[in-house]
Parts: sequence; structure tokens; C-alpha cells
Amino acid sequence: MSEKVEHGFSIRWGDRTISASGFESREAMEAARSAEFASMRELGWTPPRWWQLWRRGDTRP
Repeated sequence: MSEKVEHGFSIRWGDRTISASGFESREAMEAARSAEFASMRELGWTPPRWWQLWRRGDTRP
């Protein structure tokens, strides 16, 4: 009997937290998270420098 795993995410933006859970696959969760980041960028959010470097795979400090 396989145990059901649910995926979720939480994004902190200033004093707000955006979270969602209950995704049945990691791919579905990643798609929803990407869409949320896209809508945040439309509202004027810009990722911090460390996040931009991390997304590119640059792990140096």
C-alpha cells in the first residue's frame, strides 16, 4: 500500500505569505509556484540577488 504524498509551497513577500498545498505531484506544485512568481513579478516584485544567482546554479556567496 503506497502512502499518498502531497506537495506544497510557501512564498514570503514582505509581510505577506502566499502558500498552497495538496498538489499530487511535484510537477504540478512547481507549475503553480512558477505561475505565482510570474504574477508577483507583474505586481512589481523583483527577486533578491541571492535568489537570482541560486536559480542560475551559482552557489558561491
